[in-house]
Amino acid sequence: MWPSRAFALAVAVGAAVVALRRPGASTVEEEYADAASSFDVRWSEYINVTVDAMLARLGPQLDALPCAAASCKLLDVGCGTGALAHRIARRHPRWDVTCSDLSAEMLRGAAAKGLAVVRARSEALPFDAGAFDVVTSLSSFHFWDEPSRGLRELHRVLRPDGALLISDWSHDFISCKICGLYLWAAGFPSNDWNIYSSARMRDLLRA
Repeated sequence: MWPSRAFALAVAVGAAVVALRRPGASTVEEEYADAASSFDVRWSEYINVTVDAMLARLGPQLDALPCAAASCKLLDVGCGTGALAHRIARRHPRWDVTCSDLSAEMLRGAAAKGLAVVRARSEALPFDAGAFDVVTSLSSFHFWDEPSRGLRELHRVLRPDGALLISDWSHDFISCKICGLYLWAAGFPSNDWNIYSSARMRDLLRA
């Protein structure tokens, strides 16, 4: 989890676009299906800021993995159009990188970047136990229906010495509280998202 002035600015600008709360809220899956075709363009600043921030903090950990010099198997959960996975695949061209997401429309964007894609919920991943050296997730966790179950799935598909790298909005920061206001204004049902504090996230990971 991370604060970022650029991230705060991008979210604040996005929130300002929504002057009134939209009626007739749709599901997260429906919202992203509608947004998929223009997502990389419309949200380019947000995507670049969040991917850059995650790789700046976590990239050295990826580079230091025992499998890094050979070929790590990496799963990006809630990948959207595959921005993070694509950057990692370019950084480590020998790695086996797979993307999973609930939205078939968003996955088409990831597939167009040359990534392997699998449609799946984070709580029910169609992979064998210990299938991956690394599991990543960026700006997705706050949308998970059952976060504890999802984390157990990530633990299950990781090898015993694998690495789990999650970066998400945190309720500790004003920029991310603005994110919550944006989701409310955009019409996302309140039971479809939850922005966690760092302390709560640590508790979920320990459990």
